[in-house]
Formats: sequence, C-alpha cells, structure tokens
Amino acid sequence: MTSSQPPQQPGYGQQPPAGQPYGQPQPQPGYGQNPYGQPVGNGGQVGFDAKRLKLADFVVAGAALVWLVLSFFPWIDVDAEEVFGPGYSEFAGDYSENFSAWNIGGALSTLAALCLVAAAVWALLPAVTQVAVPFPRAYVTVALTALATIFTLILWIDAQDWEFSFIGLIALLVALAATAFAVLRLLPELKNRPGLPGGLANATQWANQQAPAFGPGQAPGQQYGQQPPPPPAQPGHPTGGF
Repeated sequence: MTSSQPPQQPGYGQQPPAGQPYGQPQPQPGYGQNPYGQPVGNGGQVGFDAKRLKLADFVVAGAALVWLVLSFFPWIDVDAEEVFGPGYSEFAGDYSENFSAWNIGGALSTLAALCLVAAAVWALLPAVTQVAVPFPRAYVTVALTALATIFTLILWIDAQDWEFSFIGLIALLVALAATAFAVLRLLPELKNRPGLPGGLANATQWANQQAPAFGPGQAPGQQYGQQPPPPPAQPGHPTGGF
C-alpha cells in the first residue's frame, strides 16, 4: 500500500501549473530564491552589476579622474619679471612660482570639476540602480561634459596670458575626449537618428560595446565571481566520485 506525499503550498505570487486546480499546494521555493519568479539580485532595479555599463561610461569616468589629477599639476611657471615687470629679476633673483588650474581660475576649475564628477557619477549610475528618465539618459552626460570642456577652454585661454600651458592643453583634450565618448554613447539611444557614415558607425559600435569583464580567467558571459564550469571528462575515465 503506497502512501501519498502531503501537498505543498506554492510560493507567494506563483501561479499553479496547468491542469492543477487553484488552491492545490505547490512546492516551496528553495532558500535564497526569489518567490516572485526572478533571481535575487538580478531582477530588481538596485544592485551592482557592471554589465549594465558600456565602454564609453568607463571612459567618461576615467577622463573625469584624469582631469582632476591634472588640475593640481602646475599649469604655468611664472618668474619675477612676469610678475613684477622688467628689471625686477635682479632684486628677486631666481624667484618663480607655479600655478595650477585652481590658482589660475578657482571658479572655473570648480565648475569644470563639478561637471565632470557629475557626468562620471551619472555614467556609472546604471551599475548600481536604474533611473527612468523620459529622454535618452546620455543627454545629461553630453551636457555635463560639454560644459566642462567650455570651462576648461576658458581656463586654458586665461593661462596663455602668462605662458603656454602644456598641462592645460592636456586637460582640455581630456575634457574633449569625455565629450566625444558621451556623444558616441548617446547616438544609439536616439530614435530618429540619421544614418551614420562608416567610420562614425564603427566608432559608435566600439564605444557602446560591453566593458571587459573584471577578474582573470573569466569565460564570456560568465558572472563576476562565478566559478568556471569543470572541464569535460576524458574518454575512458569515470566522471563520478567513489
């Protein structure tokens, strides 16, 4: 005489399988499983996932970091004659002073830094949470990086009143690179975009590819921290344990 197993209740939010009357108990989901039908940490809008980011997002963030470092470098080196006028070098001796971007224009440097930091945060935000906006979200990144480029350009022009600033030129190119990658990030999000020429289309595709996975020895499509699958068994060797 066979004994029947007691029925089990379904998880909250799960539908009973076809052919089973409503109210029939279902097996409980295992510990750590989401009863709403999606894996824990992957179905919600909050949770770190670097696969949501594109290569352009990392470039914008990296450019912001590089610009901040360059802003503290000496942009110009001023001697005594440039500060006090001709003839003062014999009194001041070997006097010289270095000026960074913050010394040349504190307000412009602050505005440019804030725009780049905000652009970096906005570009990396999808890795943490998804923010729904009624327009292509890359518009914000383009606007912030473009403003930072304008502020950096004005700052670099102000530095030319003293001497040519090579560090300022590099900072300007970094801001331009951030703006360019922000534009490349925006193009695929435009609904009615015109056909792109071959070179620009290839650059857009390259900038919007998925960023390389972190960690050594990861297979394509493998989650970060996930163990790689075991190698296939050799012919003639058992695959079991004892």
